[in-house]
Amino acid sequence: MQRIILLTMSALLVLVSAFPGGKVSAEGKRQLTVEEVKQFAEDFFKRNLNDKSVPGAIFTVVQGDKVLLNQGYGYADVESKKRIDPQATLFRVASIAKVVTAAASMQLVEQGKLKLDQNIEDYLGGPKLQNPFSKPVTSANLLTHTAGFTARDAQETDNYKDLDAYLPLEDFLKQMLRPVKREPGEAVMYDNFGWMLQGYIVQQIAKTPFEDYVNKAIFTPLGMNHSTFRLTSKLAQQLATAYDGAGNPMPLHEVAPTVQPQGSMLSTGEDMAKFLISQLNGGAVGNNRILKESSVKEMQTFHHYAAPGVPDTAYGYEPSNVPWKDNGQKVVGKDGDYQGFTSYMWLIPEQSIGVFVSFTASTQLREQLYSEFMDHFFPAKPAQVQFLNTPVQDLQAVEGSYRKLRTFNAVVQIKAVGNGEIALSGLNGKALKFRQTGPQVFKDENGATLAFVNDSAGTPKYFKYLGVDYFEKIKLPTPFTDVSSKSPYAKFIDPLYSFGFLNGRSDGKFSPEGNTTRAEFVHFLITLFGLTPRSSEPAFKDTAGHWAEADLQTAAEGGLLTPDSKGNANPDQAITRQEAAYLFYQVVRGMWGISPQDAKLAPGTDSWALESVKTVVALGLYGPEAKKNEDGSVDYRSKQPLKRQEAAVFFYTLVNPPS
Repeated sequence: MQRIILLTMSALLVLVSAFPGGKVSAEGKRQLTVEEVKQFAEDFFKRNLNDKSVPGAIFTVVQGDKVLLNQGYGYADVESKKRIDPQATLFRVASIAKVVTAAASMQLVEQGKLKLDQNIEDYLGGPKLQNPFSKPVTSANLLTHTAGFTARDAQETDNYKDLDAYLPLEDFLKQMLRPVKREPGEAVMYDNFGWMLQGYIVQQIAKTPFEDYVNKAIFTPLGMNHSTFRLTSKLAQQLATAYDGAGNPMPLHEVAPTVQPQGSMLSTGEDMAKFLISQLNGGAVGNNRILKESSVKEMQTFHHYAAPGVPDTAYGYEPSNVPWKDNGQKVVGKDGDYQGFTSYMWLIPEQSIGVFVSFTASTQLREQLYSEFMDHFFPAKPAQVQFLNTPVQDLQAVEGSYRKLRTFNAVVQIKAVGNGEIALSGLNGKALKFRQTGPQVFKDENGATLAFVNDSAGTPKYFKYLGVDYFEKIKLPTPFTDVSSKSPYAKFIDPLYSFGFLNGRSDGKFSPEGNTTRAEFVHFLITLFGLTPRSSEPAFKDTAGHWAEADLQTAAEGGLLTPDSKGNANPDQAITRQEAAYLFYQVVRGMWGISPQDAKLAPGTDSWALESVKTVVALGLYGPEAKKNEDGSVDYRSKQPLKRQEAAVFFYTLVNPPS
């Protein structure tokens, strides 16, 4: 008995040394204190918040059934100097909503009303999927991003400004039902549409609107009195102001449908603390229970793997955003990005710790906070990894070009180096090296894993690296015969062609000196931003039957194009450089949160296009056709036709945005 006690004390001493300055329970859990969490938070937010970039944040930490910290930092609104109220200030938590939708689904599973392995068509009440595969799409697929749908994210044309309008979930889904492109369960693609569909299934089974069901079955019993999936003009007064990259408040609007089970949830720090506690305590807060302990465990268990030990998704949860900073802890989390808000929720179940943060701007502080939190409270020495020395010929099967399933403009190349090493190029303009640790498993210099996934013949078909989405192996087309590698535009044209975005002629030529028509330019804007063409009352008199009719109609509905005095769009007319700059800027200013930029221009730009051309020039989005004069001004040649090679600069920028 004495020897056992000594061993236990020795183990505790090791744990204490691993967690300097902290307490460790008899179960080996790191016991956080209010004081140390508060000091950590004050130091982090003092160093990182700034009225000009990221003005405010809410930070919540719980352990077990106790709230250690629930504090606002910075401002809910900079102009009025309104502080963040952790009990009442609303934040858009975005895709963290998926965890709530998963919880609602598990409730229905407990009640015997939903089977996760059943064909979802049985729950849809009529609509049938375009599914060419023998395997049906199930709720388990929807909950793990493995349904195989084509991608469909929120688009500019989904935006609306009347906060009190109500656009039903059912109407939107029936209009936008997606075809199944990959066999269900085969690959992982982050799928907002699939999660919207799962929320609709909850609504169908419960026979009540999704938001009403969640309010009654989850928010009310947990005491989450300020949380909702629907923003109204009244609630907007409680919403923190979101800011763009230049520190300007972002215009308030909503996205159709009004209630989005995949991402329209709003909550406060206090409410999120209650949800975290329920997830750490087997589905209960105090005497109020929303789930069985087994259901919570199912939610936090990874159900899809790229390779043994390389998890993809749980039910709503994912691996951490910065896996090399997990520091030996099992972590499940969910992030969210929505109209200027950046949020993250993570659990360390074995330590009974839950954390929630939301910033009032788009920022990478989320990942920085996670890294610093884990290093501070759970420091760990890097694990010793055994690398393999596989010869180059045995690695060549993984070579090739791969395209990201969701972000179709992300194409990368993988090359076998040898001695257990492969190289990846094209990801965010970086060249990365990976060393092999197991069959088809590699690690980068940080320790993040890249894993290949084989097809039924045992040939690599996908790979997973950082994030949920898989990359799929593709065959690149033959380069254009009339675009020289020495052309200053080749660096824009060739990648776009490899992405499958540029069309040439049947003789394999691109005609780089040819003019770009209005229809061509609009088509690529719509395609590259993934906007879905819509059909409604025709906006133009001269587009009926035109190959780009749907694209031009979408542009009109989005406020990008207006008819001329005769009601025409003139789709086959060459677009001028200033008109192209205007259309480009109108799209990206909302998508990227870019404020107007200043630049010195030579005369020749119409007043209506001046702001757009200045911004395009300030960002350097032009080729050698625009000359810089001795006085420093740029002759943008605004009223000249935009050549096809010049248009490639715009299109390439859309898929590789400037920092």
